[in-house]
Amino acid sequence: MNTQTHVLLGAALFARAGLPAQSLAAVAGGLAPDLPLYAFFVGARTAGYDNAAVFDVLYWREPMPTLLGASHSFVLLGLLLAGGLLWRRRAAASGGRANADTPGAALTVFALAALLHAASDFLLHRDDAHMQFWPLSRWTFASPVSYWDPAHFGTWWSAAEALLGIACAVVVWRRFRHLLVRGLAGLAIAMYAAVPLYFVLSIPGHQM
Repeated sequence: MNTQTHVLLGAALFARAGLPAQSLAAVAGGLAPDLPLYAFFVGARTAGYDNAAVFDVLYWREPMPTLLGASHSFVLLGLLLAGGLLWRRRAAASGGRANADTPGAALTVFALAALLHAASDFLLHRDDAHMQFWPLSRWTFASPVSYWDPAHFGTWWSAAEALLGIACAVVVWRRFRHLLVRGLAGLAIAMYAAVPLYFVLSIPGHQM
């Protein structure tokens, strides 16, 4: 999926009003697995490479496959989740509230949102699949569905993803009253709606 949908899905499922640390962790967890890609893109473009060189050549060379495998690794993220759950349990055992906005709870939510991101990508990447059992294995799963490739249901998934993203943004908008959060949720809805609207309006002979 596209990164913004991962972030919205993590926020819709795990962010809660009144729990700021967990809410930020939900957003960060949805974003984190893709951070190596953004750092790589900025670095390559700054070095003078054009988009064709970045995505057709450099993307497929080490260290990018390993970095993305590590950031999407079920193994590493599973260990992170186990650490968060243990930290949360120990805090509760020492007299804290089980649902308190503690570092252990935030780490648990971060790991859950990141694992959800990784699981979504596992099902929606084909030729660009990640090594999601790294470091135990470099095997990749070529899904029959690609989130972007029209030859593998990418057009259909793009429409479904837009609906999913809008639904998640609506959930976030209704759950939080903070103007900044609602503004970002509204912007996300507008962006999802703008893409299909652009293509509709670009059809020759279309009239409103």
